[in-house]
Amino acid sequence: MKRIIINLASLALLLTITACGYNNQGQTGTNTNNERNENTINTTEDVRPDTMSNDEDATFDYNATQYNDYMKEKMDELNFTAISIEVKYSDGKEFEANIDQDRNEPIEAELEDELTNNHVTGKAAFDQIYVKIKDLNLKSDSEQQHVIDQILKAFDLPKDYSIIDIDILFNDGNKIDIEKNKQ
Repeated sequence: MKRIIINLASLALLLTITACGYNNQGQTGTNTNNERNENTINTTEDVRPDTMSNDEDATFDYNATQYNDYMKEKMDELNFTAISIEVKYSDGKEFEANIDQDRNEPIEAELEDELTNNHVTGKAAFDQIYVKIKDLNLKSDSEQQHVIDQILKAFDLPKDYSIIDIDILFNDGNKIDIEKNKQ
């Protein structure tokens, strides 16, 4: 009987030693969750070209520069550098679309359309506005009503506005500045 107890005790001791084993660093014992996490490689890092670092600011600047180059290229296809449209209606709803391209500054775009509950900024706004303005046939000497009609048609806006304000800065430095109250 003593033999069976000694054999069982030896087997239990052997299993205990084997279960604890050795880890990769040659140390005995088990890894805790913290030790496992420290040895895990981070595979979710956003990798940029060698000239970029992987911190959040660099990622933002990389995307902002890329989007700004895209928007500048599109704006170069037009005969104006900035456009601002504001239309107010008697029910209190408003439509605003702006693309602003200051010298040596990033292009800013914003679309706030209360008629369709659409409010976007940045590249998304630029894309939605650009599609509407790319085919406008406007010059700095265009008649006021011609400009208003083209803008309303391009953005599919109702003609029953109460106030419309349109500012366009052309590549040659000339401007269109229209502010019309329709009451």
